[in-house]
Amino acid sequence: MDVGADHYVHAIDEETPGVPGNWQVEFFKDPRTGRVPAREFLERIPDEPAAELLATLKAVEGTSPPFAFRGGARWQAMRDEMSGWFEARDKHEKLLYRLFVRLDRDPPGLPHHAIVVVDGDAKRDETAFRTDFYAGRREQWEVYVRTNPRSVE
Repeated sequence: MDVGADHYVHAIDEETPGVPGNWQVEFFKDPRTGRVPAREFLERIPDEPAAELLATLKAVEGTSPPFAFRGGARWQAMRDEMSGWFEARDKHEKLLYRLFVRLDRDPPGLPHHAIVVVDGDAKRDETAFRTDFYAGRREQWEVYVRTNPRSVE
């Protein structure tokens, strides 16, 4: 599935209480490699789960604040060592597809709050990601917050 920047349209709204705010989805771009891990993940997976994950992000983008989105299993706050993270989620057959997301309220170099899609992966139902997998996502976030302006696409 082509998930290039031209396929994802952003809308900037004035931030008004009770109205979708000035939050936009951005994809983390690793300044060390130029890679955009979440886009690469979306390109690798079948079209249907990729489209569902992107639809979830669009719905979250239209909710202010994004953490208040009530999407059932589609958007979940993470726990434990991933506290502060969110997952956009989709399940097809026995595979669970995940995008790992953080919120950045006032990112340097961006004129809006950011819903930052850091990376993605898939796993079999009823299994867990390895602890070192989560450590890698946290390391990507640390790279993101050290860049000024933020490295996104």
